Parts: sequence; structure tokens; C-alpha cells
Amino acid sequence: MCDGGPVVEHLQKLVTQKRESVLVQTGYMAKHSLGKRLIDLARDNETGQARSTGIITIGTKEDISCEDIRLRAVDISGYYSGHADQEGLLEFIFATDGRTSGNQPPQPATVFINHGSPVGRQGLQEAIAQRQAQAAPGDRAIRNVELPAAGRQTYDLSIGQWVEDSEVLSAEEGMAALLREQIKTNELLRQVLAALNRSSTTPANIKNARGNSHAG
Repeated sequence: MCDGGPVVEHLQKLVTQKRESVLVQTGYMAKHSLGKRLIDLARDNETGQARSTGIITIGTKEDISCEDIRLRAVDISGYYSGHADQEGLLEFIFATDGRTSGNQPPQPATVFINHGSPVGRQGLQEAIAQRQAQAAPGDRAIRNVELPAAGRQTYDLSIGQWVEDSEVLSAEEGMAALLREQIKTNELLRQVLAALNRSSTTPANIKNARGNSHAG
């Protein structure tokens, strides 16, 4: 939500530059967060509404005039992130819409439950099992549900199994792997922004396109 972390330092440098910068919203912004205020300012600028004459503080940079902020907002939260209760999560997990190719059903899914307390994760795992046991027409098949536990905190997708803590990458190897993934993420965001600049594609259209790209 832009209230802490490295993004604050980046925003201090970017928001008042003469060159237009783009603020990409990838998830929920709380009402009074810095990110929400910047998104609202950017949208007001784009829609031609009167600029706010207020003052905003970003990190150690105080007394920034809202009139001086040069940002364009792009919302891809519908494609990149979302929040839901248990019922919403179950609908997402078992949905087949956008995940089929022709008349072929989607491949059985492996579900990873990482966030939340152990009790909460266990409860969702049980809810998935109950829904799966109903075998409702149109529900996606679930191969298995994976939860972290003591002694198995890392799941290696390349081999499809949990690895012991002793097998976890060193700090240097982990940083190198993280950098590679960050480069991939940056390239994906660059492509999304380029597509948005070329057309009037909405976040909902992007979400559908993403679903169809996974169908093959």
C-alpha cells in the first residue's frame, strides 16, 4: 500500500519528476494509505478533475504539493491479486471457466495454502476436501493440497515435492534465484503496460486473457 519498504524511496524520487511515471496497482489499497491517495490523485488528473491543492508526505519528503505530482495510474489488481473469504476461495479453486481448451477439461490442480495460521490453513484444506467429495458437475479436479509444516517449509516445483531444510538454497543462491524471478516479473509487467498503452484493454479483459493463456 506504499506506506513502507523500498517503494517509499522510489516514490520520493518519481512523483514530482517532469517525466510522467506510472503507478501500477497490483492489489487492494486501504482507504487512508499512501498508495490509495496517490492512485486517486492520478485518476483525478487523467479524468480532468480539479487537482487537489493539499499537501502530501512521502517518506522523509514532506510538504509535497498534490498539484506537483505527475503520475499515471494503471490498475491490474483484478489480474494480479485479490481477496476473498473461504467460499470465494473455493469457487476460485474449483472453477473451470477460462481454464479449458476446447472440450478438454483442465488438468487436476495442486493447491498450495501458505498464508494464515496452521488452524486456518487446516480448515481450508478440509473445506476443499469436502467440496471435492461432493464431485459437483463442472468442478475442477484437485490432485492434492499442500501445506507447509515443521521440517518442510520449501516446496521444489521442479521436482514436485517438499525438500528438507538442509537442502534449501544458500543465501547467495537464494538471492540469485530471487533476482531471476524479479527480472521475469518486471518483464511481465512491462508487457502488460505496453499492451495497455496500445489499446483500451481493461483489467477484466487482461484477467480473461491470462486465463485463456493458461488453458493451452
